[in-house]
Amino acid sequence: MLDQFYKMFLLISERDLYMIIALCSISAVFLREIIQSTLISVSVIPAFVVGSIVTLSLFRQNSILVQAGDDNQIVVASALGVTLSFLILAIIFDLILGLTDWRVRSMMKRRQKKDV
Repeated sequence: MLDQFYKMFLLISERDLYMIIALCSISAVFLREIIQSTLISVSVIPAFVVGSIVTLSLFRQNSILVQAGDDNQIVVASALGVTLSFLILAIIFDLILGLTDWRVRSMMKRRQKKDV
């Protein structure tokens, strides 16, 4: 298992990592403009970076060539990684919101029963 992670990060150079971090930071700025929350946009940057690195390494390990250049491949992999990680985070946030709402409603029912 650790060998797979080592091979995955071995395929990514330092220049690729800098490009991924820059693209993920730009996408976090766009996310901040959409949701108006600096805390959430800063806290999702590591998830964006991990999603982009995983997507790029999957492209390179499976020899998937989306565009003809290495820089283009990084941009496409970063866009796909950011999109997938944002989708996963949105689902997690929605589940947390649903569980919190359910908990509050159950507490309110117990208080109403106690008052009666």
